[in-house]
Amino acid sequence: MKINMNKGFIQIPILIAIIASVIVVSAITTVVILYSTGNLSFNNQTASLSEIVENGKEPQKEEQLVQEEENQDNQNKDEEEISQTERELEQLKLETEKAKQEAEKAKTEAERLKAQQIAQELTEKQRKLEERQKEEEIKKLLGKAKSQEPVDLASVIKQWKSYVVRIDCEFDNPSGNKVGSGLIFLNGEKSIVLTNAHVIFHTTSYAETVPTFCNVSFPGHGYLEIKYSNKIFSYILEKDIGIIKIEKPDDYINTLTFPSSHLCTEKPAIGDSVVILGYPGIGAGGLNITATEGIISGYEGDYFITSAKVEQGNSGGAAIWLKNNCYLGVPTFAVVGNVESLARILSINAVAAIK
Repeated sequence: MKINMNKGFIQIPILIAIIASVIVVSAITTVVILYSTGNLSFNNQTASLSEIVENGKEPQKEEQLVQEEENQDNQNKDEEEISQTERELEQLKLETEKAKQEAEKAKTEAERLKAQQIAQELTEKQRKLEERQKEEEIKKLLGKAKSQEPVDLASVIKQWKSYVVRIDCEFDNPSGNKVGSGLIFLNGEKSIVLTNAHVIFHTTSYAETVPTFCNVSFPGHGYLEIKYSNKIFSYILEKDIGIIKIEKPDDYINTLTFPSSHLCTEKPAIGDSVVILGYPGIGAGGLNITATEGIISGYEGDYFITSAKVEQGNSGGAAIWLKNNCYLGVPTFAVVGNVESLARILSINAVAAIK
């Protein structure tokens, strides 16, 4: 017998749905009742669920935090290293600048010291130059003061008279003798007597006569006879200069030869005083030296014109410039003018220039 399931009975799916609906409604009703009575809290439930979720995520978060901390540490370390490097670079820059400044300062100091040294050297040279100039001024003042001091004529004569000799020359044709004066001094390595040509030679308008011999007398020491020889006697007529060479001078004659430092090197001024030393042939037969004073009256070529009296005997002697106490030259003939006779002195510089 076949049973018809569709008639008189509720189908199974529908039944299940009905039962489920009843259960759901019962559950909702129960929840509402519990919530209304305070026996159920959604917040607690929600919190519990959050805790469950969070608890599930906790291990992952810790690892992330550790990683982040490591990254932060590494970053901090890198930043610290960078900062340290920057500080070191800045310090190096400061030290370099300081070293540069010190080098510049040292250079400046060295230049300053060098400039100071140069300045000191210049100051020292200037000081020495000023001292030398002062010394020269003092010497000039002393020389001027000395030149203004009264001249002791007696001491000048005493100093020079031993150098002034008397010359006596004998002639055969025409017969007779001539007397004059001369000065003995050193010419190179030989002693010579410087005098006038007219003393040792006899000159006329038609002839020149040489002497047979000449005696050269030294004050207080006798005389030396010198026979004529053209190697010993020489003369220059235009300058009225005569020379007698002494071939074999003794020790006394050598000591009489005065040094060249006694020769005048300056030109006397007009008005300067001079003294002529020689043997003028008057007073005691001309055996004693005499001194005649005068001044420089003018100039004439190589000659000084003087008012000092020059006679034939003291011609060829010594003209002494009193201001410097030096040998000025050879006194020679006097020229008689309308008012007075003026002698001439041949400058020693002109004599020295004669070859």
